[in-house]
Amino acid sequence: MADSKLCAGCLRGDEDITAVSWCSDCCELVCKACSRVHERMSPPHKNCKSIFSIEKAARGVKDGTAISDLQRRISNICKVTENRCSQSHKTLVDLQESRTKIKTRVSEIKQKVIDHLDTLEAEMHKYIDSKYKHCTESVSRNKNSIQSSTDSLSTWKSDLNSLKQQTSEIHLFQVVKYLDAKIYEKEMEIREFQKATVPILKYNPSESLSKV
Repeated sequence: MADSKLCAGCLRGDEDITAVSWCSDCCELVCKACSRVHERMSPPHKNCKSIFSIEKAARGVKDGTAISDLQRRISNICKVTENRCSQSHKTLVDLQESRTKIKTRVSEIKQKVIDHLDTLEAEMHKYIDSKYKHCTESVSRNKNSIQSSTDSLSTWKSDLNSLKQQTSEIHLFQVVKYLDAKIYEKEMEIREFQKATVPILKYNPSESLSKV
């Protein structure tokens, strides 16, 4: 720190005047003129009475309490700043550890969600396969029944044409009555087939899943 021996009051008046005294009330250096006319300074120093030479003011400073007090205050501030630095370092370490733990936890939750989704997918596939099997079995049964009816109708038609040419009217009459009853049964079956609902394979997820 460079020595400053200029009058504080004169410096405020843009004058570089060497100071010769010290005002202990204002804690300022003052020149010879200002020490006599102290009210020139700002703020006014009319009530300042403890003005004496710089040499006298500085006498015994090395062994005085001012230095020891400054040293004590500096030591206290250093302890506080060191403590704050240590706490800041610990906070940074804690933050880093917290970040790592949180990210690990997020990854674990993600894996659990994936596992849960895999389970849901497997259950959905099982349900869809079951519905598919039910639908295909129903359609296959209907198809086989219709095919059987078609085969029977084709046979009866052929037999009727053949008997019409070869058998007696009495026999043909009996056949007609027999086939009339059978044809009626087939007509009822066909009507039931026509009224039957066609199986449809579909999946209706819950509202929450449909928004995913």
